[in-house]
Amino acid sequence: MRAAPVFLTWVLLGSSSAFAQSTNTAASPAEVTVIKSSTRLVQVNVVVTDKKGLPVQGLKKEDFRLFDGGKPQEIAFITTESRAPHAQGRRLPPNVFSNRSDLADGSHTPTCIILMDALNTEPSDQTYARDQVVKALKTLAPHTHVAIYRLGSKLEVLRDFTDSDATLLKVMSESNAVNPAAFDSLRPRNAHDREQMRDEYAQDRIIPLAASFISIANRVAEVPGRKSIIWITGGVRLSLSSQFKVRLRDLGYVGGGPEYAESGYELFRAASESFNAANVSFYGIDVHGATVNPGIGSSSGGGRTSPRASLRRAQGGLSAEQGTRDTYRMLADRTGGLAFYGSNDLAGALTRSVNDENDSYILGYYPNHGEWNGSFRKITVTTNVVAAKVRNRDGYYATHGEQAEFQRKVQLQQAINSPVDTDSLSLTVSGRPTKPPQPGVLEFQVAVDLGQLMLKLEAGHWKGAIDLIFAQRDTGGRMLASDAKRIDLDFTDAKRTELLQKGAIFERNLAIARGAEDIRVVVRDPGSTSYGTVTVPMKVFFPDVASEVGKSAPVPATSK
Repeated sequence: MRAAPVFLTWVLLGSSSAFAQSTNTAASPAEVTVIKSSTRLVQVNVVVTDKKGLPVQGLKKEDFRLFDGGKPQEIAFITTESRAPHAQGRRLPPNVFSNRSDLADGSHTPTCIILMDALNTEPSDQTYARDQVVKALKTLAPHTHVAIYRLGSKLEVLRDFTDSDATLLKVMSESNAVNPAAFDSLRPRNAHDREQMRDEYAQDRIIPLAASFISIANRVAEVPGRKSIIWITGGVRLSLSSQFKVRLRDLGYVGGGPEYAESGYELFRAASESFNAANVSFYGIDVHGATVNPGIGSSSGGGRTSPRASLRRAQGGLSAEQGTRDTYRMLADRTGGLAFYGSNDLAGALTRSVNDENDSYILGYYPNHGEWNGSFRKITVTTNVVAAKVRNRDGYYATHGEQAEFQRKVQLQQAINSPVDTDSLSLTVSGRPTKPPQPGVLEFQVAVDLGQLMLKLEAGHWKGAIDLIFAQRDTGGRMLASDAKRIDLDFTDAKRTELLQKGAIFERNLAIARGAEDIRVVVRDPGSTSYGTVTVPMKVFFPDVASEVGKSAPVPATSK
């Protein structure tokens, strides 16, 4: 079916419609920060905790200091990622959809990847870990988006992102989590001497694990917002790896760092950079829990050994334990996550990992360094809250030229394909039948927060643009039809002030394709590269023929 004509108009939200009442934020001009220079937006998720480890709430951008490459930056905006219900949350009227938590279900839900490491975990610990994950899944907040991966002889996706508790529990309960090929960290299977042991350890464990981390980061990069990867494992020791040489791009690494890795540390540094590029925070959970080292003069086999031999065994155990903990801490520190060890509450650690971003902050800034040459830029964030601890990713790659343009195209495609909506730009979308009704055609109104867009003041006019995309998808997520248009913005100062206070809507008539399950509405600010998405299900408008939309040109259902 041919698409209907496009109608794009400004509509002020001062009308009495339910949609207008739901989206009008009535922001005062003084509360809106508009950047006047063309540069690129960098967003940093920040978790702030007090000395007891509890989240510090209610901070403003004035409470933070942010440094890029050691130089102070002006924080353009701050938003809060909160899962607590908003006190003034409002229910949306029929046929209105939003990525704003205060207008949707009243809370923010987390997105996480659980990696069951059957390669580096002893069989008995694998069974225990599976049972603990099942226990933790039963406690997660509704609509938490979880993906489950398993690393054995290869990396497997047991379940991609879903918010169905029943599906996740079924996958974990029925999965064969035990990998009999797993081996103890200090006893490689085939090594005859120390050097061979180190080579085997690197080839069979360190390199496959780093490759799996990078692969997961690349895969979930399309999912917007902050994600967490929760590595449930017996652990690895980077200090045991030999001096090898691995081409990082052969492992899927696409960062701007070195071409080769020659140690376990360098491999995991590349993995952490991949996590940072995909906005993934790392959480490592040691399945061993609290352990007691063998005492001097005793042996695990029941016989007796010399005090000196027992001391060496105890020291070796402590060294191995410390080595694995260093691995957890390294990845967590570089990505703003946490490491859990020495505790028997694996389920509790997993739940805390999922909920760690509760009441976290997103700091947005436009770097003033002007050095977009592909180099790695170190980010440091501090707060004026006494005794508070700040966690955030430690940097980003300042891509340039063709790289940046390619990434923008990839970002847009990811926004369309992602299983999760993103709220970097706040959007509210309404749909309704056209007047007069046209078979198979809906009228959409997309409300955009003008204060979040990058506008430049030129000759008394505020200028900018947005990209507005409607992507129609079938039940499998396949693209059926898409419609994209760049809309140039040009306001007088008085008009901009009015729209900041009342809001603005873009209106569009859209012919619905046959078989459309939903429409992903995407708004992108080309000035800052920020974007927001909202998914509109078609069954709301075509309840009787949701999977056959467009076949017989049905008339959309009207709201009652």
